[in-house]
Amino acid sequence: MATKPIAAIDIGSNSMHLIVARMCQNGTFEHLDSHKVTTRLAAYLDSSGKLSEEGIAVLLKTLQEMKSIASGYDPEFRVIATHATRTSKNRKTIIARAYQELGLSIEVIDGLEEARLASLGMASSLSLKNQSFLGLDIGGGSTEIIYRNAQKQLERCASLQIGTVALQKMFESEEGPTDIELKRLKEILHNKITPLASEVENMPRDTKRLAVACSGTAKAAANLIHQMKFGRPLLDANAFVFNANELHELAASLESLRSPKAIRAKYTLDKDRSEVVLVGIEILLAITDHLKISKWSVSTYGLREGIILDSAQQAEASSDSLDPRMESIRSFARRYRVDEPQVERVQNFAVSIYNQIGHLTAGHGVLQKDELLLLKAGSWLHEVGKFVAYSKYHRHSHYLIANGTLQGYTEKERLAIALICRFHRKRNALINKDDFETFTEPEAKRIITLSAILRLSASLARGRRECIQAVQATIQGNNLTLEVIAAKNQNPDVELDRVREELFVLESGLQKTISISRRSVS
Repeated sequence: MATKPIAAIDIGSNSMHLIVARMCQNGTFEHLDSHKVTTRLAAYLDSSGKLSEEGIAVLLKTLQEMKSIASGYDPEFRVIATHATRTSKNRKTIIARAYQELGLSIEVIDGLEEARLASLGMASSLSLKNQSFLGLDIGGGSTEIIYRNAQKQLERCASLQIGTVALQKMFESEEGPTDIELKRLKEILHNKITPLASEVENMPRDTKRLAVACSGTAKAAANLIHQMKFGRPLLDANAFVFNANELHELAASLESLRSPKAIRAKYTLDKDRSEVVLVGIEILLAITDHLKISKWSVSTYGLREGIILDSAQQAEASSDSLDPRMESIRSFARRYRVDEPQVERVQNFAVSIYNQIGHLTAGHGVLQKDELLLLKAGSWLHEVGKFVAYSKYHRHSHYLIANGTLQGYTEKERLAIALICRFHRKRNALINKDDFETFTEPEAKRIITLSAILRLSASLARGRRECIQAVQATIQGNNLTLEVIAAKNQNPDVELDRVREELFVLESGLQKTISISRRSVS
């Protein structure tokens, strides 16, 4: 049976891309369709940090166009937004309108998640299954750099606030930068990249590590260097290799030309790319020099192909041990020395309760990914705040998660996990602007329900022992009975006393009268 196609939409700062693909049994994927629109969203960010109404209109119109193209394949949609959207102060409005008007859920990802997804695409295009590499993705609003080892582990990720569209805005004339502006551009790049260069100097040297660049800038560099060497455009940039000297020669040529019109007169290059290519090459050159890269291999796969591969991996993961997202959760938890047997107990209760009563509330499935995965993550991370201090540790857990890095999760999902943990003890959650500003009301209600399930699960494991074996739910009309099954010769009074205190939280979320009973295994 053929797998359902995936439609990946990448809302970038310079352009928006659509790819429709179907996964094959050998782990590769078949391209079904693609579409690109140069939107320059970063240029629509106004002085207040908001995406202007004109910019929002461009974004929504392009989304609608891409949805129409992809819908004929009946795909699963996955829409990812990067720098321009995540830095916009009115991104909640953008996300809400996309869902209300187009039925599309936008996942706003941070720079590190952007780097991780791009690295999946790069590794696929160059068949780097068990090879270490440095990956570079120069975007319109930010630039991502990632170090991956031969075991597919991310050793270092960095998201630099330098991008082609964002830096292009510093040029006052459309004819290209003046000498002063070009000098200022190089100073900015030096100041942004130098700290990263100092950090990576302390990393163990890997002589086999390739340097791989994706994105439009990398492909443009390959094309222009090919034209300098052979006098004709490059048809396919994938796996094309150029060295630092060739890049320096290209940068000198573009600096002498300056204007997009003059660049197009000498080189075969489309108009949209010619407008930002000088800035892009300057970014690439600065990173090459500061990180002492001798040569680059070009990947024509990047973020959007990574979205396809990541979505397929999530769909195929039959257990938590196969899901890279849960491995990220476990790594985060271990960093803060959680009691693993305890969080496993809590997770087991939470999953059992969710599977029995999770369908009883309205709005099921409105979060961007599997709610059960968020609940499992909350179970593993609800005690990480104890690393800071026991007093108010639920607040510390919230802060660490909300401001930490969870690979494979969007910013919104990370904040949802943080809130689930924030309200697993002490006062119960109430929908208010301060706590739930990022979420719609149905999403907030679901987070509160998941938090209530976590509260109950933590109560069932209160004694930190294998006292209670299971919880069974029986529903009759508006009455819900939770039966606690205790292990043989065990007294679960400590756990039951806490559970009774927490039932009101579930009652408010489920709108049912809840009672609790107990029996022991004979």
